[in-house]
Amino acid sequence: MNSEENQTISQENWDLWYQDRFELGSPRQIELSGQGLANGLVELWARHLHETVQPTGLTGFAKFDMWWKDAFWPVLIFGDEEGQVKIRQWVYDERVAGPNYLDTADRSLLQMIAETHAQLLRNDLESDAIVSIASETESKTDFMAALNQMREGLES
Repeated sequence: MNSEENQTISQENWDLWYQDRFELGSPRQIELSGQGLANGLVELWARHLHETVQPTGLTGFAKFDMWWKDAFWPVLIFGDEEGQVKIRQWVYDERVAGPNYLDTADRSLLQMIAETHAQLLRNDLESDAIVSIASETESKTDFMAALNQMREGLES
């Protein structure tokens, strides 16, 4: 990726949407807005993993998605339950929940996931590729190595 593409990605606008699925008919609302595709994806993954994906594999009542304004494109996180639960474990470990999702997360892993997701989106691919890697790997270290390999493949 050249510096011009990096500049464009860092300036892209997004809105992070939240919906409470416990209260039927509850309207969606914008929880956060910002710039930089990877920044928005860090926020999306952090909330999705913390609120939507439960350690037991059940789905929580909070739903998050991101509207990538510059591409006029909705961004969702999906993929099999097993992979999502593993990613949640690796990002949040035994950390104690706090008021800020990012304070309790493994920021470097979240950043790696977000940057990989951004590259996938630029190649017309979705988050399920990341979740599939998690399903197929046994450790956080293996997952990170596989993500790096995927990113290298997307860059070429």
